[in-house]
Amino acid sequence: MSELKPCPFCGGEAETQEWKKMGETAMQYGHIICPRCSVYFGWADIRTDRTYDTAREEKAIASWNTRTADKRIQELDKKFCDQWNDRDAAESKLWKAQERIAALSEDNALNVTRMNAMIAKLTELGVGLDELAEGKKDFQNRLRENTKHHPID
Repeated sequence: MSELKPCPFCGGEAETQEWKKMGETAMQYGHIICPRCSVYFGWADIRTDRTYDTAREEKAIASWNTRTADKRIQELDKKFCDQWNDRDAAESKLWKAQERIAALSEDNALNVTRMNAMIAKLTELGVGLDELAEGKKDFQNRLRENTKHHPID
C-alpha cells in the first residue's frame, strides 16, 4: 500500500479504513479519512469471483495524494501576504502617529501651564492682558516710525 499524504484541507494525518464482506460475491469497500476535519474519499469493488484486489485502494490513495499547483491559490496566498504586510505597515504608522499625538498633547499641556503661570505673574504685577496688547501695538508703531526716520541700510 502506498503512503498517504496529509489532508489537503487541514494538513491532518490521513488514514484508510477498509471493510470486506464475503457472500455470493466478494465486496471490498472503504475510504481514506482525515480524523481532524472528517473529509473522506471512498472506494468500492464488487467481484463475482470472490477474490479481493488492492488495485481500487491503490487508485483511491493515488487520487487522494494528487495535488494541483493551482495558480489562483498561489495568487490569493500572495495577495493575502501582501495585505497582511500592508496592514502591519499601516498599524506601525498608526502607533507612531498616536505616540506623536501623545507627545504633542504633553507639550501643549506644558505650554498652557506655562502661559497660565505667566498670566498669573503679570496679573500679580498689575498688568492686564488688554494693557499688554496696547503696549505691543504702541511698540510696533514706534518701531515703524523709527525705521522711517532712520532707514536700515
